[in-house]
Amino acid sequence: MELRKIYGKSGKILDILKEELNISTNKVKTLLDNYFVFVNDKVVYISSYKISKKDKIEVLVYFPQVKKVKVIFENEDFLILDKPPFLDVYEIQKLFFKDLFIVHRLDKFTTGLLIFAKSEKVKKEFIEIFKQKRIYKEYRAIVYGKLKEYKKIKHSLEGKEAITIINPISYTENYSYLKVEILTGRKHQIRKHLSLISHPIVKDVIYGPKIIKDEKIKMLPRFMLHAFKLKFPFKDKIFEFNSPLPKDFQEALAKLSL
Repeated sequence: MELRKIYGKSGKILDILKEELNISTNKVKTLLDNYFVFVNDKVVYISSYKISKKDKIEVLVYFPQVKKVKVIFENEDFLILDKPPFLDVYEIQKLFFKDLFIVHRLDKFTTGLLIFAKSEKVKKEFIEIFKQKRIYKEYRAIVYGKLKEYKKIKHSLEGKEAITIINPISYTENYSYLKVEILTGRKHQIRKHLSLISHPIVKDVIYGPKIIKDEKIKMLPRFMLHAFKLKFPFKDKIFEFNSPLPKDFQEALAKLSL
């Protein structure tokens, strides 16, 4: 993984990167889709973006390959897997678990604990557990800015109640490492709520800044959000699972002195 710098070129970003990096159109699109391309510090993900000779291009040259996923628990009703980054839940189902049922979702770049049901009936039972808020969901996140106090965010999303609880673990002047609990499961809830309080997740260019000047952030392969813990009742038993921080998350903590 390297941050390649390109100067003095003009034309479409797609054509420039194909020529300068000597790679295929599909590989350039992968770099753009993963938010690995910066023009004058701004994230660029449109292949037709026009470049002038005065522009500075930076590219995180990295092509992640996910060949398998790790199952950490399995019984006759469901399995728990440790989701890698760069695959969305539907891709995981298609590639590895065609006969199983998606219970809940994590974003493409989010890592950590994910539940698949082995029958439609079990899926419906899990959906009811989620609806009744009988599942404990804990995440880890690295965000922009110093956040040093407990916060409870209650802000509706898509017209529905959404509650997020934040406890800082460590922080510097520019970044913070957080324990995040969600009492509801709205789409992009953590990302949206953290953005709402002006502490978006680092490298989240949808809900955070698209201009990134810190090279340490440019070098991160994804936004730093990890599903760390799940705890829930099922068939008169309490199940609890933890997922250790993945290597890229640990490296991000070290780079940012957290």
